[in-house]
Amino acid sequence: MREKLRQGGGEALADHEILEMLLYYSISRINTNETAHRLIERFGSLSGVLNAKRHELTAVPGVGAQSADLIILVSELYRRTDREDDKVPRQFKDLDDVGRYLVKLLDGLSRERVLVLLLTADFRLIATHQISEGSVNTSGVDIRQIMEYAILAKASHIVLAHNHPDPMPTPSPEDESVSVSLMHAATVLNLNLWEHILVSDGQYVCILREMLERKPYYSSIEKNVSKTKTGKQKR
Repeated sequence: MREKLRQGGGEALADHEILEMLLYYSISRINTNETAHRLIERFGSLSGVLNAKRHELTAVPGVGAQSADLIILVSELYRRTDREDDKVPRQFKDLDDVGRYLVKLLDGLSRERVLVLLLTADFRLIATHQISEGSVNTSGVDIRQIMEYAILAKASHIVLAHNHPDPMPTPSPEDESVSVSLMHAATVLNLNLWEHILVSDGQYVCILREMLERKPYYSSIEKNVSKTKTGKQKR
C-alpha cells in the first residue's frame, strides 16, 4: 500500500486502506487490515469513524487508547483546517452549494444536531449557531431563539439544518412541521427561510423544496410569504 500511496497519492487508496495505514503508526507490529474493516463496519463510513467518540472507538476490537488518540487527532486536524477556510466570508451560489457545505459539517455525527445558518441579502454567511442536539421537533428547536439570532445578526436569509445519524435521508413528519412553523415565524419578521436541509449518509435533502413539489398546500404558504414581504423594508 505504501507504493500505491506514493504513486497515486491518497486518492488511490480505498477508505479501509487509509485507516489501515493510519493505524499502522499506532500498532505497527500487527496487521491492521482487519481492524480497519471492523471500524468501517461499526461506524458505517470513514466519516463515521472520524466522528466517533473515544469510548466508541476503543470498544472496537483491536483499537486501543493510542489508536483512538490518533483517530481523534486526525479528525480535529480536519475540523480546524475546515474552520480556517471559513475565516473568509463564504458566499453561497445556490442551495446545492449550501447542501455540500452542510454535509461537511454534519455527516457522520453520532448524534442528531440542529444548526441554523444566518445569511446576508447576497447569501454571504454571517454566523452558524447550534440550536440543539437530539431530535428535531417543535420542542427541541427553539424558534424564538432562532429569530433572535437572526435579528441581532441583521440577517436576511435563514437556513435550518440537521442530520440523521442513521442512513435515512428521508424527512420525517416532525421535520416538515418544524419547517412550516419556522417559515411562519420568519415571515412575520420579514425574514426568508431559504431552506431546511437534512444531511444523512453523505447526502442532503432540501425539505422545503420537496414539500412544495409534493404538497400543493405549501405553495400557498410561499405565496403568502411573498405578499407579507411586499412593501416592507428589505434587510
